[in-house]
Amino acid sequence: MLAIFLFSGGRGRIESATLLLTGVIFNAFCFALILFINAIVTMEQAYQIIFLLIGNLEIVDFGTVAIVGLFVLAGFVTLCAFSGRLNLLSLGDDEARSLGVNVERLKSIVFVAASIMVGAAVAASGLIGFVGLFIPHIIRILFGADHRLLIPASE
Repeated sequence: MLAIFLFSGGRGRIESATLLLTGVIFNAFCFALILFINAIVTMEQAYQIIFLLIGNLEIVDFGTVAIVGLFVLAGFVTLCAFSGRLNLLSLGDDEARSLGVNVERLKSIVFVAASIMVGAAVAASGLIGFVGLFIPHIIRILFGADHRLLIPASE
């Protein structure tokens, strides 16, 4: 998360498109590295790598679930606390700024909170954790774009 933020040229400003493209490039580099490692190991190790990459929802132990739960809860509480400001931010940076929102600080907080939540889920379950990215979009269609309702309903 920190590497993507630094390589995107953060310097106090978070541009969504630049951050997204930096993440895509970083993902491609890491995927190439994983493919290289996968090519030089034995067939049994390659199978284990693929299994770990795909992921599963099998519970290893409740300690892991508790740790992941703490990270997700911390991110959730943070996002809920800023949900009203996120509604203002959806009007655009200039409008939110004129309404008293510190836009860059808010973007940084949301970036960190969301990254910690997704990182914890993916670390415990593998890439299958990314299925959760669809839920907020479905909830937005069903309930509207108010972040005060959208964030809790997405959890």
